[in-house]
Amino acid sequence: MSATFWQWLTRSLFQHPVSNPSSGLNPSDFDSIAIVDEPIYPYQLGRVQFRCSWWPARCLQETVISPGQLVRVIGQHNITLLVEPTRFSVRDKTRQSQSE
Repeated sequence: MSATFWQWLTRSLFQHPVSNPSSGLNPSDFDSIAIVDEPIYPYQLGRVQFRCSWWPARCLQETVISPGQLVRVIGQHNITLLVEPTRFSVRDKTRQSQSE
């Protein structure tokens, strides 16, 4: 592969704030919505899809959040997103858009 491709790939992967989770989030990213990819059990790590990348996530509430549920990003600790559940799931959003 060409050197130009590798330069582009390196810039794309390591300079975009979401692709490089250790760079942190902007305050405007809080209160955004993410989709649960792996279950999140109370106080334990799960995984969410947020801004075109997968992030470890933790919920500090006594609830289990299932894959497909939408969560609100409320903070960050190192590379882990702190999330809280919403009452919606991806399936709910799909049904809502189909009925409109």
